Amino acid sequence: MAVRGRSGVLGLVVLFGLGCAGLFDPGSGPEPVTVSYDGNTQTITQGPDVVFPADFPLPPPPGLTPASSIFSDGDGPSTITYKLPTLETASATVDFYAQWFKDNGIKAEHASQNLAGMKSTTIVAQTKKQTLSVSVMDGLGTRMLTLTVEPR
Repeated sequence: MAVRGRSGVLGLVVLFGLGCAGLFDPGSGPEPVTVSYDGNTQTITQGPDVVFPADFPLPPPPGLTPASSIFSDGDGPSTITYKLPTLETASATVDFYAQWFKDNGIKAEHASQNLAGMKSTTIVAQTKKQTLSVSVMDGLGTRMLTLTVEPR
């Protein structure tokens, strides 16, 4: 239970932090920005030129282009964020990742909640080395997908 809540909060914190810092604005261009967070240095790249890294353990969602990314230099979580164009896309994305975990034999917990008009669905799995989290949030005029990989 704690893992589900923690992952949902992590996704909200990442999205809120990017918004407050003015870094989550896909229209502003693909300009890298380096920030320090909890002692780690991270590079945030935004815009249509964000590249999905080949070694990221979660697959990219079909047909979507990343909007922003935060890649840890070691100990912290790495995150890739997508804007989802429609409610149907959000639902299909949840189904895609639920099936991906099942197909790869990875036991995952699935949780949904609705807080003050913000609907969120989170799928969390723990491997020996990492916590994998897929979070889809819909509300406040935005639909977002956040993929997070955190070392254990």
